[in-house]
Amino acid sequence: MKQTKKKPTYKHSRNKLKVIGLASLAIISIFHILVTAYLFTEVYIIRKDTDPLVIRSMVFSSVDAVRKPAPVNFATGDSYVPEAKIYMPRTETSSSALYSYSAASTFDNGDVKDEEVTITSSSVMSSAKVKGMTTQGVAAFLESIPQLQACSRAFFIKFVDTKPQFAETTFLAKVPLQDGRTAYIH
Repeated sequence: MKQTKKKPTYKHSRNKLKVIGLASLAIISIFHILVTAYLFTEVYIIRKDTDPLVIRSMVFSSVDAVRKPAPVNFATGDSYVPEAKIYMPRTETSSSALYSYSAASTFDNGDVKDEEVTITSSSVMSSAKVKGMTTQGVAAFLESIPQLQACSRAFFIKFVDTKPQFAETTFLAKVPLQDGRTAYIH
């Protein structure tokens, strides 16, 4: 009996090509899915760090954290800064006064920091925030921050005759206080 060799058929090699093609397509698809997932994750992280809404809320939170509402004497309507022991006469905006107090101190290098109170109002701050919220894009918002910072320190009260560290201030008044100190308002 004579043995005959089976000849490879065209159908058999065609099936091999289909399997190899499908396997290659599956590997490429899985690779594509992994790369796409990685890129979406990176874009999400980058966007989270550069999203204008996130940046705005962080800046507004930091500005708000520096100021606190000035207590109001309900008998007279005067606002006061307890740390500096000063009263501000009642006005339309005195109930919305915000302040920040810095005690006098000396730095390690010998520089002296004067006692200082900065005062603004919630309406002034809200106005500056609205301007910041209406800007288009991060760059325009970052350009509006100096105005927001200036609005957060509308008035400086110092108890020594020195100019505040911010050059754009203007001296407004020298007010003798009942306890013998003098308030220099910029």
